[in-house]
Amino acid sequence: MEVAEKVLYVVHMLGLLAILSGWVLAWRSADLRLLVWGARVQLFVGLILVAVASAADDAPPNLWVALKLLVALGVVGCAEVAAQKKARSEAYAPLIHAAGALTLANVAIAFLVGH
Repeated sequence: MEVAEKVLYVVHMLGLLAILSGWVLAWRSADLRLLVWGARVQLFVGLILVAVASAADDAPPNLWVALKLLVALGVVGCAEVAAQKKARSEAYAPLIHAAGALTLANVAIAFLVGH
C-alpha cells in the first residue's frame, strides 16, 4: 500500500507541474490543454490520496481536506471555463491567472498548514 501511495503522490506532483507549466505556457501560446488536464489530474489524484490515507487510518483533518478541495475545484473551474472561453474567442487571460494563483495558494496550504 505504501508503494501505491508514493506512486499516487508522484502523479499528483506531476499534475501540479502540468498546471504550473500550462500556466506559464499560456502566457506565450493559446494552448490550454496542459493547464486543463493538469488541473483534472491534480483534483482526481488528490481525492484518491485522501481516500487511501483514510483507509490506512492516517486521515488528514477534514478542514484541511475541505479547504484544499475548494481551492482545487476553483483551479479546475477556472481552467475549464478559460478553455471554453478560448474556444468561443472570448477573453480568458484573467481565468488563467486565477488558476495559477489558486494553484500556488493550494501549494501554500499543503506545505504551510500541513496535516
